[in-house]
Order: sequence, then C-alpha cells, then structure tokens
Amino acid sequence: MRSSRFAILLASSLLFSGCATTLNAAFERPAPVEVSLHPSESGTLILIKAPEKSKRFNVIGSLGYAVDALLLGDLANLTNSYGSTNEAIKVIGAYALCGIAIDALCGFLGGEINKQTPASLAIESNQETFQVNGIRRVSRDHYEALVPFPSISGVTVRNPYRISLAQRNDFLPAAVEKGASPKLSTTIALEEPIGDNAIHAEEGGTLLLKVSNAGKGIARGVSARVTLSGSCEELSFPERVSIGDIPAGGSKEVYLPIEASKDLLEGNFSLLVAVEDQNQFDAPQARIAFQTRKKQPVSLCIEQVGVNPGGSGVPRRGEQVDIQALVRNKGLIPAREVNASLLMTHSGLVAGGPNSFSLGNIPAGGYAIATFSLFVKNSYDGPQTLPLSVRLFEKTTSIEEGIAVVLEQSSARIDDFAFNALDPTGRSFAPELTVDVDKPLEKTATPNPHAVAVVIGIERYNKKLPGVNFAGRDAQTTRSYFTDLLGIPPENLLFLLNDEATKANIQVAIEEKIKRLVEPGKSEVYVYYAGHGAPDPQSGTPYLIPYDGDPNYPQVTCYPAPAMYQALGKTGAKSTTVILDACFSGQDGRSEKPTALLANSRPLFIQSNTPNVPANVTVFAASGPNQLSSAFPEKRHGLFTYYLLKGLREGGDKVTVGGLQNYLLDQVARQARRMGREQVPMLIDDGKGERILWEKR
Repeated sequence: MRSSRFAILLASSLLFSGCATTLNAAFERPAPVEVSLHPSESGTLILIKAPEKSKRFNVIGSLGYAVDALLLGDLANLTNSYGSTNEAIKVIGAYALCGIAIDALCGFLGGEINKQTPASLAIESNQETFQVNGIRRVSRDHYEALVPFPSISGVTVRNPYRISLAQRNDFLPAAVEKGASPKLSTTIALEEPIGDNAIHAEEGGTLLLKVSNAGKGIARGVSARVTLSGSCEELSFPERVSIGDIPAGGSKEVYLPIEASKDLLEGNFSLLVAVEDQNQFDAPQARIAFQTRKKQPVSLCIEQVGVNPGGSGVPRRGEQVDIQALVRNKGLIPAREVNASLLMTHSGLVAGGPNSFSLGNIPAGGYAIATFSLFVKNSYDGPQTLPLSVRLFEKTTSIEEGIAVVLEQSSARIDDFAFNALDPTGRSFAPELTVDVDKPLEKTATPNPHAVAVVIGIERYNKKLPGVNFAGRDAQTTRSYFTDLLGIPPENLLFLLNDEATKANIQVAIEEKIKRLVEPGKSEVYVYYAGHGAPDPQSGTPYLIPYDGDPNYPQVTCYPAPAMYQALGKTGAKSTTVILDACFSGQDGRSEKPTALLANSRPLFIQSNTPNVPANVTVFAASGPNQLSSAFPEKRHGLFTYYLLKGLREGGDKVTVGGLQNYLLDQVARQARRMGREQVPMLIDDGKGERILWEKR
C-alpha cells in the first residue's frame, strides 16, 4: 500500500516537474549577448560576451526537482507512516541529500554541455546573415574571433540585428557570400546652366550623385536621402531616390533635378546626402554648399559691326553689301531662342537675301554672329550713314539698335552711254558685258579645310603714286577662285584691299596671322598680290609697295619680297604658293604709258635681283626682273591675272604647277606681243612643277 502510493506520487511529481520545465523554458528571456568589433592591421577582432544560462533544463536535472517535490508533497503521509514527525524529518533529510546530490550532478552535466565553445557566430539581419567562424573561448563568459578582412568593421550591432551563438555554421543563405560585406562611399557635384556655381531663379540645376562600393559584397537596395539646410520653399528636389543594387567594386550615378522658382532670392544653402542599403550599410554623409541668386534680366547688345568681311570694308552704290553683327549676351543668364532682323528704312536699300536669322541660345557672356546682305541702289540718295538697325528678339524681351554703316562718299551714279549709228557696210560688235573669268565657276571646289590664303589688292595709293588699274578687281576675283575652286575656307582667307593693305597689315598677315592659322604638315598656303613693286636702287632687292609705301625709301616704308619668302618658308605648311602680279622694274607697268615710280629718275628699267626662295615655296611672277607687268583693259584685269584665272578655270580635270606655268608662258607672252610689250611670266619651283593645284573629284 505504501509502495504503490509512493509510486503514484513519484510519477505525478515527474509530470509536474516536466510541465514546469517546459513552461519556464518557453517564457525564459535569453541572457544578453554583447559583440564588439575592433579593426586592426591584421584584420578585425570580434569580442563576444555570452553569460551562461542560469537554468539547465534537461532530463537528469528534472529528476532532482521531481524528488524534491515528491518529498515536500508527501510530508503528512510520511509522518503517519513513521509514527512521529522526527522520524519523518530524518527520512526527508535523507531524501533531500539524495536530491541535492542528483541536482548537483544535473547542474554539472548540463553546465558542461552549455560551456562548449560555439563553432561560429551569426550576425543576422532581416534578410542576410554574416557568418564568422573560428570562435575561441578565452574565459567563462567571453569568446573572440579574428577575421582577415576589414569589411566586417562596417557591421554594427543594433536593432533589428540580433546576435546568436550557434553550434552549426550553415546559417548563411546561398545568395550571400561568406565573409563579404559592402563598403559604400559617395561623391556629389552640382551642375547648373549659367556656369557660375550658383542656382539661379527659373534656371535651377542638377545634383550629380555617384555611389561606389569598394567592399567585397554586393550592396542591395541602395537609396539616398537628400536634405536641405534651412528652409527654402523656392527650391524643390527629390528627397528620396532609389539607386538599386551596386556590385562589389562597382558604382552608379544618378541625377537629381533641382528646380528654382522665379521668386528665389539671394542666399547660401547646402545639401546633405545620406546613402545606405537595405541592410543599413551606409556611406559617410556628403555635403555640398551653394549660393542662390534672384532672377536676372536678359541683356543683349550689338557689340561689333563688320562690313564686307574680308573686303574693302567700304560699301558703294550699285554693289552688294555684306554686314556681320556680333550679338553679345552681357547678362548673367542664357538668352534663349534669339532672332536677329535687319531693318532698312530707305527705298534705295534692298535686301540681298534673308533679313532675319535665328541665332539660337546665347550663353551668359557668349555671342553669336548674324550675317545680312543688302544691295545699295545706284539711285540711293539718302544719308552717307545708311539708315539701318538690327532688332533682336529673345524669349522674354526684344531690343532694337542702330548700326553704323557708312557709304563711300559719292553722288548717285549715272553712267553715260553713246548711241552710235551703225556703219552701213556692217554691224559693230556688242561689248562683252561680263568677262569670261568673272562668270560663275562650273567646276566644283576641291575640299581643302586646312588651306590658308592671303589676298592683297592695291588699286589706289595714298602717296603721289599712279594707281594700278584693275588690281582691286583682280584681288576680288582671285579671292572667289580661292574659295570656290581651291576650296579654301572663307574664315581662313585674309583679304586686304587698298587702304587696308598698309605695310604693317601686310607684314602682320604674312608673318603672324598665317602662322596661327597653319596646321603644320596639313595646310596649303596661298598668297596673291596685285599692286606696285620696286627694287632697291642700291642693292636691287625687290620690294612690295604697300598702300602707305614710298618707293624712294623702300627699306623703311616697303615690304621686302625676300623677307616674305623666308617667313612663309617657316610656317611648317605642307606647301606654299605665292602669286605676284607686280613688276619690280621701278615702272608703272599697267599704265598706257609707263612712268617711273622713283622721283628724279628717268623712265629706265632698274635690274632687280631674283631672291633666294625656300625649297617649300613656289612663286608665280607676272614678269621677268626688268619687264613690265601689264594690264589687259579689254578683260578689265591684269594681263597675268586674267590668264592665271583662265588657266585654273579651263585647265581640264587636273591643274598642276608646271601645266599652269606652261599655259601662262604661252598665253601671256603672246598677248603682250600683240600689245607691243615684252612680258614673260616666271616660275620658281623646286618640285619640278608636279604639285597639283586643282583636281576633279
């Protein structure tokens, strides 16, 4: 009876103890675990503090608790069974000693189980686990591990992270590489359309954000948060931007628009950018400071006006006038959708082409050039300064400015023509209204984008020197052949006519400007001169006589041909061709009756020396050293220039230096003899005349 009751109480106690153990384990809060990271040169030292659990619930320990409960629960029955309380207490004591021993044994065995060094440490977030292996126990509650890579230093222990010690090292998901974490950095820059590193009203700007990942792991779900220092309702921008995943060693760029309203005022602000990924790996914050500026007005003006660019610069009645207006934006903001129109208020002025042009957008401080053409009628009787103005239209404003274009001083032109009765025996020949070499070219230009040219024509001199008939016309037509046939870009052609052809201007053009335009080894250089030439009476050195030159003092006032050749030979050009329609005999060759250019001298020829010419320079000269360079009145050109142009025009599919010279020798000498003169063109060329001047493409 006593034995069966004891057995029942023992079983009940075991059941109670097991239930209590289960409930206690379910609701027990685990002991806190502390992890600290210490980067070093050899890696990152991870220190772990993990106190032992205060309760050890296992099967053996439960037996000890069950015996204790059994003895306490059956105290009354034990007293009755042994007849006295003292006897019962002795029995209870014996059982208690047994229970204590069993409990101690359970505690020792359970503690040793829990004291086993964990195989790994898992630092877990919501979606990823970073595994640390090689945990070593250094004391009762402390562990450490040394990892060789520094990227673990980016891990911080905070919510929602949880730290757990584990016996197994297979926590890591397959998608995450063991021992790898990202390392993010940020660079930012501000771009704005004005170019003064400020945000302007209605202009705004763009924030360029570049995020780089220098770590060994992928940065997933990277995003940026942008905040503005202070308050400014006139500025708006995305406060949050998604960047996406950034692989190890990679980077991504995003552009964030910054909008500025028209009411934006002057101020100083900064943008703070914070970047992190979905696992809260973050980059050091980046800040950029900037100024804001209020709305500025557009400010356009006509800064310069050029008339007949490359020509004489003096418009005349009965001629087309080309006008270039340089439009400058003096404001601090871009001028958008600018249009320029030429306004004429006199019936004697007629548009020679479109009188309205779109100049597009002109940046702050920038410029654009509008080109207009007009025709001045022969009957024009208005003021000498032509009544012209340019109207500029912009997206937000418009202005009108007058431009100063001065007409050559002369009265309205009237040409007198005779109406002669015909000889009854035959009809007279009609005059040639248009010279053949002045007609539009049928040949197409050979593209020559690197070519450079200087064209000089002096028909009138400021000293008491006779003019050079048709020299201006020669220069004008030669300029057209250079651009329309030889393919020389107009912007690479320097044109000096009459009073523009001073000694200083000629010298600067030959010795400085050509050198700036030449691309060494690529450019072909052409120089054409029509005007007077004269020799030094003492040395025989040939000189070009500029508009302001005096042949009596050539060393001081004129430009020596040898100096020109040497300067051209040093430009580094691929080839250089010089064409001189001038004589160096000291005579006015283009007059009907030659006169001496030198004072107090008889009309005798002075022998000029043929200068040394560099090997890379070819010279076409209109005549020999002691010959005249004649005019060809019937063709209204110089004799040499007329046949030069005709040879280029009619030279077949290919024109070479030697072929052109042979043509000139034949045609010029023959026509000169018809005119009762001796004129034989000269060629100085080290290339045996094989160089091609023009070829059909």
